[in-house]
Amino acid sequence: MVKSSNNFAEILEKLLRYNKNSEKTIMIITAVKLENADLSLIKKIFSLPENCKVVNKVDSNILGGLIFKFGSQIIDLSIKGQLKNFKKQFNFSI
Repeated sequence: MVKSSNNFAEILEKLLRYNKNSEKTIMIITAVKLENADLSLIKKIFSLPENCKVVNKVDSNILGGLIFKFGSQIIDLSIKGQLKNFKKQFNFSI
């Protein structure tokens, strides 16, 4: 499931719900590499348990923002994703 959202409360809820699953790896895709301090801050902000592994993958094609992947869930907060959604809405309304 791919979802685009600007609602961080929704992201938090999904991440916390995900933490109850057995798999504990969350991938964060960014346009530039995140430092370990940034990854630690993300774990702290989302109250992720210590045994949850947060992995950063760099993809400059997303232009900016973040994409969260955990289990079968994808939350796309990237600029590329927002532009794609805008294009879909614009084409649909014509």
